[in-house]
Amino acid sequence: MTRSSPDGSLGQALPPNGGAIGIRMFENGTGYVWAGGGDSNYLATTIDSGASWDVVRDAVDGGGSELTSTSWLDPINAYAIRWRSSFGYDLVVSDDGGKSWSALARWPRK
Repeated sequence: MTRSSPDGSLGQALPPNGGAIGIRMFENGTGYVWAGGGDSNYLATTIDSGASWDVVRDAVDGGGSELTSTSWLDPINAYAIRWRSSFGYDLVVSDDGGKSWSALARWPRK
């Protein structure tokens, strides 16, 4: 995967110290790219199958966190493993296309 799209929007939204670490595309033309590097970004394409990209969530949870793995059930619902510099890893869920994430479990438990 390249760090840019034809209009340049994908490359501009990726953090310079991370880059794209995953992609999920759906038959309806919706797709997601997530980028790492300590300040995760989530980008989405809708209807046009990747011709244009928009930032869905910039620096997940305000920075200092990274979605290291994501599993999409459909274009709206997803689970992810999130690393946070403040405490480690947790399992998170989104039911709004990646705009917000809620913790389900955390480890190591303290």
